[in-house]
Amino acid sequence: MEVRPRIAVVDDLSADRERLAAWVRSWFDTSPYWLEEIREYSGGADLLRHFEPGRFHAVFLDICMDDLDGIETARRLRTLDTEALLIFVTTSQEYAFDVFPLHPFDYLLKPVNQDKLHRLLQEMMRVLDGDARKTLTVRAGRSDLQLPLALLTCAVAQGHTVELRLSDRQILRCAMAFHELEEKLRSENRFITCNRGVLINMDQVSALRGDDFVMKDGTRCPLRVRGRAAVISAFTQYQFSKMHKEANP
Repeated sequence: MEVRPRIAVVDDLSADRERLAAWVRSWFDTSPYWLEEIREYSGGADLLRHFEPGRFHAVFLDICMDDLDGIETARRLRTLDTEALLIFVTTSQEYAFDVFPLHPFDYLLKPVNQDKLHRLLQEMMRVLDGDARKTLTVRAGRSDLQLPLALLTCAVAQGHTVELRLSDRQILRCAMAFHELEEKLRSENRFITCNRGVLINMDQVSALRGDDFVMKDGTRCPLRVRGRAAVISAFTQYQFSKMHKEANP
């Protein structure tokens, strides 16, 4: 059954809130998906006064707000609803690590780029429609984090740790062996080990150029020499399968 999303946009700056809501509406107007509802809230307290578990599929939350900031709003929201997708909106990347314990789906930097918003909405609908709300449990520092798999661009072995590169250009260094990560992701066909100690998310590949996979964030991940043809074949088959699914929803 197709999900008809209900979305909340929370920002104390009315111009930013109204623009974001309008862009969301316009994307759904030209997409194959049906938007059931989008509601705007002037702050975190305003949202929480009207919030009920299951009320929204996704919530866009500005982080810097006067009445109740987005991080505290999300903490309170998470006590009521663990399933809603949280998309944080911020003027700075410095908050990225703070929001990971709240299981964010993604976050957008202000001024919001309309193309990036559209890509995010496409991925959001893929997740909601496919019931693919999957996360990876990783230890970063002293905390266990639930990392949405959709955010993971690639992973690189660094001795006894693994460096996780995320689609928002953040980097997490996690205490695990590379083979442990491979085992955790074995059932996820979007991930492939393209070289010794290098694993990529094929959904995040922008191009295959020469000896490298070029990721959407600009990261270049080298292809192995031995077994190169098998990696390219697996990538090509995955992309054809993905295009077929998108063309035949």
